[in-house]
Parts: sequence; structure tokens; C-alpha cells
Amino acid sequence: MRKKVIIISIVLSLLVLTAFAAAGSENDPLISLSYLEQRLTELKAELIEQKQEQAVAETAVFEPLTFEAGTIVLLSESTEFIVRAGDAILVDPVNNNLPDLTAGVDIKAGEHLPLNHHLLNPRADGRGFMVLAGDQFWVMIKGDYELQ
Repeated sequence: MRKKVIIISIVLSLLVLTAFAAAGSENDPLISLSYLEQRLTELKAELIEQKQEQAVAETAVFEPLTFEAGTIVLLSESTEFIVRAGDAILVDPVNNNLPDLTAGVDIKAGEHLPLNHHLLNPRADGRGFMVLAGDQFWVMIKGDYELQ
């Protein structure tokens, strides 16, 4: 009888030990403090990175610029601009048009750019504008551009 009790005790002890041996692993829903701290550190780092990216995006502002007649301004991807004074036409070598976000229409190559309309260049594919002769031309640009 005593042997049976010892064998049953050993088997039960082994079962209990194997049940608790893997506590806190990825397969066990119970987590350890070290695992929780590691995940929190990773999540904090991701959050800081996202906030920094958002801060960079929010700091972009419109830059007021003036250009002489005949100047061609080529726009980079996601560049936004608003013509405030003067006359310019769209340069569009690929005939993709330019979205006028204010009017909800596309401006075609050679068309005059409207004053005080929010315009967006979706791709860096050679689209831009050429300043025509006349009084002072000035524009507000947010994003990258290149002068020709």
C-alpha cells in the first residue's frame, strides 16, 4: 500500500511540475513580468517613432515665393501649391493633368493655373508650371520643387 501512495505522489508531482514548467512562455497565456516589460519597451519605441514621423509631416508649411517670367518650376511628389498672383500655365509632359483640390477638377497641359486654388502634384513625373510675362508672380509651395 505504501508503494502505491509513493508512486501516485511521484506521478502527481511530475504532472504539477510539467504544468508549471512552461509558465510565461509564448504558448502559455500566463505571461511573465520580463516578457511584459519587453513588449512595453517595444511598443513605447514604436509610439515614439510614429510621433516623430507625424511631427515632421505637421511641420511642413507653405513657403511664399516669387518667380520671374519664363521660369519653369518642376514639382516633386506630393507637392502642394497655391498661385496667389500673376499668370502661369501647367507644364505636363506626360499628360496626366493636375488635380485642382479647390474646384475638384483636373487642369490640363497648357491651361492657366487659377488664382487662390489649392493644387496638388501627385507624382514627380515632370509636371510643374511656367510663369508667363506680366506683373509680379508669387506662389505658396509646400514640398519640393526644382527650377529650370
